[in-house]
Amino acid sequence: MIVIGIVGLISSGKTTVCETISQNGFKVINLDVLSHQIYESGSSAYKEIIKTWGKDVLDDQKQI
Repeated sequence: MIVIGIVGLISSGKTTVCETISQNGFKVINLDVLSHQIYESGSSAYKEIIKTWGKDVLDDQKQI
């Protein structure tokens, strides 16, 4: 199995490349999506982030 990592700055085309790869039958694991799921509001990671850095790190000042 060959594993290829797609990396780059914001708006550099990573999503477009991954969509093209996927459309051609290759498996794509989107770590952006997975990482966002890990720290969703109410998750244990979310609670640890708030515990460590406080609510000020939140964009919208959500409550736990």
